[in-house]
Formats: sequence, C-alpha cells, structure tokens
Amino acid sequence: MESANVKQNISNIEGQISDAQKLLRDSKNLAETTRAEIVGMETNVTLLTEDTPKALFPQIAEIFKDFQQEVKKQCDMNDFFQKQLTELKKESSILHQKIIASNTKSNILEEAVGFKGAR
Repeated sequence: MESANVKQNISNIEGQISDAQKLLRDSKNLAETTRAEIVGMETNVTLLTEDTPKALFPQIAEIFKDFQQEVKKQCDMNDFFQKQLTELKKESSILHQKIIASNTKSNILEEAVGFKGAR
C-alpha cells in the first residue's frame, strides 16, 4: 500500500513538474513575444520621430513664406499710409496758412473801406 502511495506521490510530483515546465515555456514565449512587440514599437516611434519633422517642415516653410509676404505687404501699406498722412498734414498746414492770410487780408480790406463788423 505504501508503494502505491509513493507511486501516486511521484506521479503527482511529475504532473506538477510537467505543469510547471509548460508554464515556464509559456512565460518564455510570452516574454519573447513582448520583447518583439517592444522592438517593433521602438522602431515605429523612431520612424515617426524622424518622419514628423520631414513631413511638417515643408508646411512650416510655406506658412513662414506666406507670413513673410504678408509682413512685407503690411510694411508697404504702412509706408503708403504714412506718406498719405504726411501729405495730408502738409495740405492741412497750407490750408491753415491760407485761411490766416485770407483773414488778415479781409481785416486789412475791412479797415481800408471803413467796415466795422460785429466783432
């Protein structure tokens, strides 16, 4: 009887060893699969990291070129408006001087003809 018990225990232990070996093989396979997935992910990240600037640079360069053109247009418009403002100030000054001269001439003429306006 005892020999049957020993045989049963040995059989149980062998079954446990077999199960443990299967679990170990499965764990090794899972670890290997995980390593391969990590390598694949690292490769993808590296490629994306390298490709992103290459993909975005032409767009950024085009946007920057457009920006520079718009800045130049705005500067040209500012210069044009500044010149117009300067011309308008000159015209305003000339008109103001003509008004003063006209008022002075009117006063001289009024005094010459003896006109005493309600001033």
